[in-house]
Amino acid sequence: LELARRLQKKRPDLKVLFMTGYSEDLQEEGAGLEENVDFVSKPFGLDALMGVIRERLDTDNRPQIS
Repeated sequence: LELARRLQKKRPDLKVLFMTGYSEDLQEEGAGLEENVDFVSKPFGLDALMGVIRERLDTDNRPQIS
C-alpha cells in the first residue's frame, strides 16, 4: 500500500490493482481498502483476473490511494 502511494505521487496516472493473499491481512492492513483501491481476492480464475485488469485499464476516474 505504501509503495503504491509513493508511486502514484510520482505518476498520478498509475493504475494499481492489489491481490489479496489472506483475508485477515487485508483486514489488518487495509481497513477501508475496498473503497479506495481495486483488488482481486484469491482464489480467482484467469478469466476473473483478466476481467478486473481490463476494467481497471478502461477506468480513468478511480480515486488516488490515500
